Amino acid sequence: MTVIEAWIAGDKYDRVEERPQKLATSVFDILCDSIAINSKANIHVDDAFGTTDYIGNKTECAMLLMLHKYNVNYNTIRKDSADGVTQM
Repeated sequence: MTVIEAWIAGDKYDRVEERPQKLATSVFDILCDSIAINSKANIHVDDAFGTTDYIGNKTECAMLLMLHKYNVNYNTIRKDSADGVTQM
């Protein structure tokens, strides 16, 4: 499961293995928060063994893995925003 391309803030990115440098920091932060908060999926990456366990929707897992590649901890975002999120 991998995000291959993305349309972000009016621009198409054909490669998203690394954080798009053109992307403003404020937009990048909103993107990361949105992916982390609006997902019930989880991933467990074991870098030592080179394995990844996926739990949940495949698309959501792919986006969480993208955050992992950007060195963004989605669990930290979820914990930090837990007070401001209302589930419906």
